[in-house]
Amino acid sequence: MKVNFTLTDEQANLLVCYIIQTTTHREECRKAWESIAQERNEDGTPKFKNAESNARYYADLERKLNEIKRIIDNAPYTE
Repeated sequence: MKVNFTLTDEQANLLVCYIIQTTTHREECRKAWESIAQERNEDGTPKFKNAESNARYYADLERKLNEIKRIIDNAPYTE
């Protein structure tokens, strides 16, 4: 799906600022889930069955938000 829309300069700046300001939080969440995903029960099964997919979610989210930021950063400004 492709969607085109217009943001004001203020909206674009606010969105980029939000993406930047929340980067550390997302990185910490991803690292925590990656660490938790390593934990195993005595039988070798994952102690937390969704931890690996949660870590992948945060890694994917970071990639997607960086792409959105890149698109905004490279968008032409119009009057």
